[in-house]
Amino acid sequence: MSSIEAAITLLEQTGDHVVHRKLKPSFRQDDTRDAKVRSAIFVDVETTGLDAKTDENIEVAVVPFKYHSETGEIVEWLEDEAFSCLEAPGIPITPEI
Repeated sequence: MSSIEAAITLLEQTGDHVVHRKLKPSFRQDDTRDAKVRSAIFVDVETTGLDAKTDENIEVAVVPFKYHSETGEIVEWLEDEAFSCLEAPGIPITPEI
């Protein structure tokens, strides 16, 4: 285990920290001009809770990707076009969030 991984493990074991790792594309199809290759986006939204009337959005992340329309296989992550936005909440975030 690397020293960085050891430090991450120690942080996460406290229960006070969560370490997110950057998404790294592990594959890319050489020819994405295939008519069966489609584009889509993965969207992740984090909130301060589940009540739409009182809780707030605190993060939105979007990662575009290409997939094969017949197999559903992801053929390319478009990481350079990814977007993430954080917003400081106006209320404390509870441990379950």
